[in-house]
Amino acid sequence: MIPERIFIQTLIGRVLADNIYMGQRCIAIRNQDIGVGLVNRFITFRTHATSCRVRISISIFD
Repeated sequence: MIPERIFIQTLIGRVLADNIYMGQRCIAIRNQDIGVGLVNRFITFRTHATSCRVRISISIFD
């Protein structure tokens, strides 16, 4: 198991690829930015599988 600090640093700044459910309750929605509050919610609810992706931003220069 990875240390909690590394887990937090790895997730912050990414975006959820899928909704996250605990039973019938949705605790996070798709395309939501992952910040400290959401990571703490993952830890509190002991979420095991989390699909996330890196936000892609493209800059076009003239």
